[in-house]
Amino acid sequence: MLILSIPLFVTSNVSAYNLAPLLSENVYRYRNVDLESAHFYVMGYEERKQMDEFISVGGKWEGKFVNEGVAFKAYRSEEGICPGETISVYRFLNNIYGSAHFYVVGDDNKNIVINNSAPGGAWDGTFTFEGVSFCAYTEGDNVMRTSVHRFRNESLGGTVHFFLCNWR
Repeated sequence: MLILSIPLFVTSNVSAYNLAPLLSENVYRYRNVDLESAHFYVMGYEERKQMDEFISVGGKWEGKFVNEGVAFKAYRSEEGICPGETISVYRFLNNIYGSAHFYVVGDDNKNIVINNSAPGGAWDGTFTFEGVSFCAYTEGDNVMRTSVHRFRNESLGGTVHFFLCNWR
């Protein structure tokens, strides 16, 4: 069962009237073939190239992921700081499922996951913090931003999420 969790907003396709999308980068989605509705997101050409090498024949994750292409555009952080009015979307490795990831928005949520994943915490060792995955807006302007909805996969204990753009 998939549960809608929260909406985020990322940049829409490039428009002649706004240069902001030109500064954003592609976020690529990879489907985890072993876990229903589990996806991994990488930002930019270099990380995508590395991921494609990992999933190619002879790579360390051969056959584990399928590249589904560009999921949306977002901003990259500079040394963990998101630009302008954007907010951090943090990525955690889910140690229970190995190749699954968990994403949270903002510092408060990040700290909750880190604290609960610490030894003796409620989720003792479940997640490993990997840093900022990408930067997104928390409000849309209905012109240059596309809504991205995060879904939680309840069949996997609610610890695996995926994103869809323009979901209705």
